[in-house]
Amino acid sequence: MALLIDHSSAFDVEIVDDWMFVYSTTPWNTLEPAAWARLFAIADTVGRKTVSQTERYRDERSPAQPAPAFAAALGGGDNMVAPQGRRLTRGLPIAAIVAIVAFFGLPLLLITVFGVGLVGSWTSSLP
Repeated sequence: MALLIDHSSAFDVEIVDDWMFVYSTTPWNTLEPAAWARLFAIADTVGRKTVSQTERYRDERSPAQPAPAFAAALGGGDNMVAPQGRRLTRGLPIAAIVAIVAFFGLPLLLITVFGVGLVGSWTSSLP
């Protein structure tokens, strides 16, 4: 990781799913070979470190697969993630839906039921 800090001190590096984003606060010259060399060094550093830290990963929830005979000696895993752990749901929580309906629906309901009197009295008091 020290190499990543050395090469990416001018950048912000973000990993989302299987994408790596490198941001810079200053514009960079894409025609300059040194800029590309730094970018590829960052990608190489993160890639090597990720592979080395996940090569023996095993998710206990994943379907059982026959492990090779040498896997126990290496402490190996199958590098599989169970469907339950792959991605959080992207749906809208019920509380958010209730809040949106209350925020927009309740005023509309109040205007519909009591609105004529409120709007009429408010506009009649204007000079």
